[in-house]
Amino acid sequence: MSRSSIFRAALLACGAAFALATHAADYTGPIFDAHLHYNEEAWNGSSGPFPPADALARMQRNGVRAIVGNSRPNEGTRTLAALRETRDAGVTVVPFVRL
Repeated sequence: MSRSSIFRAALLACGAAFALATHAADYTGPIFDAHLHYNEEAWNGSSGPFPPADALARMQRNGVRAIVGNSRPNEGTRTLAALRETRDAGVTVVPFVRL
């Protein structure tokens, strides 16, 4: 076995040992979702597959406390931002309204 091969094998072994030895602690803090598209296909006038109550429940379950909302048309974002349930859920909606 050549020196180059031995060096590469040793380097690979060290890298693998380091990767196995390091483990990031689980993050339990709040999440800011800076990219939520809440298009008409999602909420469809509150009768779509993800009506506002469902979307808010998902955010709460996953620790999302704030979003920058964008939708096509703007009504999805406006609906989420204006609901009393959004405030009650502790979620802040920053509307990113389309022109």
